[in-house]
Amino acid sequence: MREIITHAPIQTRSDTLHKQERMSSLLASEAIIRIKEYATGKAYPRIDLWNTIGAKAETDYQKNCQPDETRNTFVQFQINERYRLLGSFYDISPNGRVSIRDDSSDYQDFVLSQIKRFLDMGIFVVSSGSFLRCDLCDYVFAPSQAAIAACPQCKDSNLVPTQKTGLFMPISTQQRSEAASSVKVYPQKTGLCELKRHLFTLPDNIQISKQREFGVCLADFGVDPEFVLDPKISLAMMGLFLRHGYGDLHTVIQGIDSLGNLAPYLAIIDNKPPEFVVHGTLPPIDSSKINPAKASFYFPFLVLTALALPNGISQEKLKCLSVEFQRTINQARYAISHINGLPSDNQEQTNTPFPKEVLENFLNYHPQLGYQQLHCYIYEQLSHNPNSSLLRDIRQMVELFYGKI
Repeated sequence: MREIITHAPIQTRSDTLHKQERMSSLLASEAIIRIKEYATGKAYPRIDLWNTIGAKAETDYQKNCQPDETRNTFVQFQINERYRLLGSFYDISPNGRVSIRDDSSDYQDFVLSQIKRFLDMGIFVVSSGSFLRCDLCDYVFAPSQAAIAACPQCKDSNLVPTQKTGLFMPISTQQRSEAASSVKVYPQKTGLCELKRHLFTLPDNIQISKQREFGVCLADFGVDPEFVLDPKISLAMMGLFLRHGYGDLHTVIQGIDSLGNLAPYLAIIDNKPPEFVVHGTLPPIDSSKINPAKASFYFPFLVLTALALPNGISQEKLKCLSVEFQRTINQARYAISHINGLPSDNQEQTNTPFPKEVLENFLNYHPQLGYQQLHCYIYEQLSHNPNSSLLRDIRQMVELFYGKI
């Protein structure tokens, strides 16, 4: 099966359209795929995952849709606009990319088939009991024994019990331990600690049905009709879905701040979980303020660098990285102009092959070490062996790790 490297599902709300930091996982996966293709000589699929279901997504549609605009049209417009920005700034075209939405009929049909399978296996359980209902807005949101003092929707504290039938996923201590040991997370120390923190703070019996106007309907399984499947569980089935027609989900890249929304559930329900590569949270990046001439700072340089900084990138750190990036770009420009000016006999010499350890460090998610080795390689080659072969290598390296100059 084809190896798939992709990103955590990206939300399609209109208020996140120009927040380029929300696209960093997609950009990071694209950068890693390009390095992988360069290292192996093989083509890899581009598969983009979109999270279109959720309470905020429904509010966004209700507030911002045009008169008579269907939900499907509204969501697809948001996705198309994101591709437009990716093409405008980073020359990433939607052509040849597979776009998977969690509200598509084929995906939801697959999810329903998996719910039945998990019910038969005892992984999911339909259970009746007392739930908390907000007396003000009528929102039903948790079992009565949950330690919740106010409605998560309207914040009112007048909560009353009501009898409902919901869908649950019991989790034993052994399941948590097995899930924690079965998933690889990079950077290992920070990422694994974050995964374990989420796994071992989940309740023993997770309610995976939510009261929503839109989502995967659970009525056929005996669940009360106002409940739909928790979107986090639906998204956790993406890997299972991809194996049914696209390839083997090998790697998922996502921000560490959202790791708990996907990885713990995927680790429990998927017996072949992918590895997770987490990146630190980027500061706000407004696409309307990005200078297209400097967009290569954000992709691939910044998104690759963020893989080594799981604790996040501050505005101050962002300025330092910008200086480092510009210094290297200036060095590359100087090298290209210098080699172009050499006599032709010098340009026929051969140079040291591109070091494999540079590629390996990036593909093993050690970008800081990879960039350090890259700097040393360029400096040594310029000092001892400037020639036309080096010019070709420098151009390839710059495009892979710094973008076009």
